Amino acid sequence: MSCLQRILLATCVLHLLGVSAIAAPPLAWTALGPGGQVILRVVSTSTACPVVQVNAERFPLRIRAQPSRPDFPVLVCEAALPPDAVSVTLNDRRLPLLSRAPEKIVVLGDTGCRMKNTLVQACHDPHAWPFARIAQSAAAWQPDLVLHVGDYFYRDSPCPTGNPACVGNPWGDTWAAAHADFFAPAEPLLSTAPWVFVRGNHEACQRTGNAWFRLLDPRPLPTECTDETEPYSVPIGERTLFVLDTTTAHDLRAVPETVAHFAAQLAALAEHRPAWLLSHKPFWAFGERGQAQGRDVLFRTNPTLQAAVRQQWPDGVELVLSGHLHTTEFLAFTQGKPHQFVVGNGGALLDPPLATELVGLDIADRTVSHAETLTGFGYVTLERGKAGWTVTPRDVAGRPQPCHFRSPEMGCVQQD
Repeated sequence: MSCLQRILLATCVLHLLGVSAIAAPPLAWTALGPGGQVILRVVSTSTACPVVQVNAERFPLRIRAQPSRPDFPVLVCEAALPPDAVSVTLNDRRLPLLSRAPEKIVVLGDTGCRMKNTLVQACHDPHAWPFARIAQSAAAWQPDLVLHVGDYFYRDSPCPTGNPACVGNPWGDTWAAAHADFFAPAEPLLSTAPWVFVRGNHEACQRTGNAWFRLLDPRPLPTECTDETEPYSVPIGERTLFVLDTTTAHDLRAVPETVAHFAAQLAALAEHRPAWLLSHKPFWAFGERGQAQGRDVLFRTNPTLQAAVRQQWPDGVELVLSGHLHTTEFLAFTQGKPHQFVVGNGGALLDPPLATELVGLDIADRTVSHAETLTGFGYVTLERGKAGWTVTPRDVAGRPQPCHFRSPEMGCVQQD
C-alpha cells in the first residue's frame, strides 16, 4: 500500500470513528473575492480564532461560522487582508498571496469522489479517484493562481452496505464529507497559491449549500442559503475574472425568468474588458448521450445561458472557463471570441470520450472553427508569454498531453 493510500484510508477510519480529521496546524488558505479582495480563511477545532501575522504585525481574525454539531463541529474564521499585505503567516507557516499579475495559472474542476446511490467511485483508491495526486502535481508546478470551476463535493449519499470501494466514507452536507472530498486532498495546492472558487451545481442549497457558504464563498456569510448570488469581478493585471453562479441555469430548457436573470447579470460585464468569464456550467459545449448506429449522439449545453447571451453579451470577453462536463474540451468559433474551455476532469467519474469531429458543427448561433477534446483525469495550466497564453492539458502526474488547439490569443504548444 502506497503512502497516499495509507493517508486516505486513515482519514476514512477517523471519520468512521466519529473523529473530525483536521490537519495541524489549522487548515488555512487564501482566496480572491469581489474586487480582488484577498480573503484568509482558517478552519480549526479551537474555541477561538487564531491571530495571524500580516507584514510581521499581529492581525486578528473574526468568526465566520461557529461550530454546529453534529454536522459542522469546526470553527471557521476569516479576515479581509489589507491591500499592502506582502506576507501572511499562521503558526510560522507562510500563506500564499498574489503579488503581481499571474503568469502561471492552474485550472481544474469537478474534483470530488462520486457517491450517489449505487454509482460510487473507489474513494480509497488514488487511481480511481486521483484528486489528491492532481493537487500534488499541480502544486509542484508552483502556480501563481488556482481557478476551480466548481463541483467540489460529490458524496451525496451513504456508501451502499458491503461495498468495499467506499466503505467508511462520510457523506452529505457535513464538514467530514467536505474535508474528505476537498480540503484533505487539496491541501498541498491550497498551501501553494491563492484560489478563485466558482460555485457548481453540487454546491446548491439542496445538496451542499451549508458547506459552500460556510467554507468557500468569498463574501459575507448569508443568513440563509440561496441559489442565486450576484456575480463579481476579480482584477488580475490587465484582465478581469468575472465569476458567475450558474446553479439555476437549467441544462435542458431555457426558462424565461431564469434567462432574464442571467441576461441581467451578463450586462454587468460591459464594465470589464478584457475579461475571462468563470462559470461552472459552460455556455457552449458538447457532450455524449450515447451512441446510435456506431456514432455519438451529442447534446449541446447550456440552453439557458445561450438564450441569455442572445439578449445580452458585451464585447471584451476573451474566454469562458467552465466545468460540469467531466472531460476536457477547448472550442473556438468562426464568430470570434470568446473561446469556451471545459475543464471538468479533476477527479469525479469521467464522461464518455467524444469520437465526433466538432469542427464545423453548430451550437446555438456559433460554428466551431477549432476544437480539442481529451480524455483522462487531470487539469489544465495557462502560462503567460510574450505571444499570449500557452494552454497545456496535463495528466494526473502533471505530464503535458497531446494538444493542437490554437487561436491568435492562446493555444497549445504542440504535444505529440
